[in-house]
Amino acid sequence: MPLNVQPFQVYTEGAAEDTVGQRPVQWAYIYGMYLPRLLSFERFEFRAEWAETYDRHETSTWYTHHIYTSGYTYHGLIIGHHMGTNSRDMFLELSCRFPEKSARVSLAFDRTEHNISTPVREVAREMSIRAVMKLSQAMDLDLIYGHAWIENVEFVPGENRKSYTIGGTITQRF
Repeated sequence: MPLNVQPFQVYTEGAAEDTVGQRPVQWAYIYGMYLPRLLSFERFEFRAEWAETYDRHETSTWYTHHIYTSGYTYHGLIIGHHMGTNSRDMFLELSCRFPEKSARVSLAFDRTEHNISTPVREVAREMSIRAVMKLSQAMDLDLIYGHAWIENVEFVPGENRKSYTIGGTITQRF
């Protein structure tokens, strides 16, 4: 919406199991909002997303299968939304662009709740900071640091942990 005071974009995505001869069932959703600038601050942008694979009628549909027990995975990693099955995820990100340096710095918060339909839910909260910059026409640098707090790790009540992530990538295009 190209509003003068605050432009924004709203988006959604829905997916379902396509059963033979019936209507789609076991829906999963992503809802999002993107602000390409914040009021008159042209360098700042904001994104908020809500995703859900929880279905109260069928609690473990997404990324699992009763015959193919590895589910929708590759080397044990989910091919899809990182939250997995029977989950909810909220993601918030504030970014600042530095066009004269071809760079962006982002601060993000992610809250994921797993095993929604059970009494013991694993809840992860993560804060991260990320910097991406163009080093040359053919080379980019991407750095990230994250800190997570996880409650009821692997669905064990009271088992809490902290986790730290640090990473970087240099991409060279030929």
